[in-house]
Amino acid sequence: MKKVIGVVLSVLFCPLFFLGCWWFWFQMLTTPAPLLAAALSYALGTALYFLWAGKALSRWTGLGRASLCLWMLLLGYPLCWGAMLLCFPALPLSSVLIIQILIITAVIAGTWAIIAVVCLLARQLLRLLRTPPAVVGRRAKNALLALWRVASMGLLVGSLACLWVGGQGYFTLRPAETYADRGVHTFVARSVYPTSETVRSGSRQRTRIVYKLEYKSKNGQYKYTERVPAESIGKEYIREKRSQERRVLSIPEEKKYITVAPEYTPESYVQSQRRRFLTMFGASAAYLTGAAAVFIWRRQRDEPSITATE
Repeated sequence: MKKVIGVVLSVLFCPLFFLGCWWFWFQMLTTPAPLLAAALSYALGTALYFLWAGKALSRWTGLGRASLCLWMLLLGYPLCWGAMLLCFPALPLSSVLIIQILIITAVIAGTWAIIAVVCLLARQLLRLLRTPPAVVGRRAKNALLALWRVASMGLLVGSLACLWVGGQGYFTLRPAETYADRGVHTFVARSVYPTSETVRSGSRQRTRIVYKLEYKSKNGQYKYTERVPAESIGKEYIREKRSQERRVLSIPEEKKYITVAPEYTPESYVQSQRRRFLTMFGASAAYLTGAAAVFIWRRQRDEPSITATE
């Protein structure tokens, strides 16, 4: 019976406190972002309730904090929006409201995540302060070694990738003589469109939708595209008639062209690309050589020495 009472109290606290935060920020105070303030207040209030009352209820009812948290999340939080719709029937159940609910939920979840990380760090710090220095040093050393093993594998894969990209880019780079300078042109944002992009993650690959903003030169002869975070941002740039200065370098033998920063010439552009690929190749080669030398040295050090016997 005690467990039921504890769960009911915790679940009912969520919608009541949610309505209180909403009414307080929208009716009592004037703030430029009442929606955000109400969401942050609710997240902080429920977190304090969970930390303080959760401990007391767990002692009184014997109910674990994890179970109490699940009840508050799975039943208490949906009741918040149910109570909101009952108390404010004028709210239209539309796509705008659903988007606002998702935004508020993301803010609340992010705040809870930050509080959880801070609490875990504080708990680990207190545990660390109570641990003898010798044990702390040993655990820190083991943690650093485990972190280095993971980081070294990432560095190895990254170095191999940079070595390949740098070498391939350097040897396939066109000479400056193949480019014809068509001068600096002003490009104005004209249209935004979605396109698919393939992303590789290890052995997996997935396709995602990205948005490209297309610029056109004032004479309409050349185009230039760049990626934008969202379609709305691209449309805003179009309304603002955002413009950029770009130098056009054509490749007559292939009937193609590229656009670069206006300060580049064909010679300086090729030189900058060559330096970039050489830096990638040289840094990757130096790291791989050093890693191989350390690996060989460790192998020789760990091998048992063989002494000649008569």
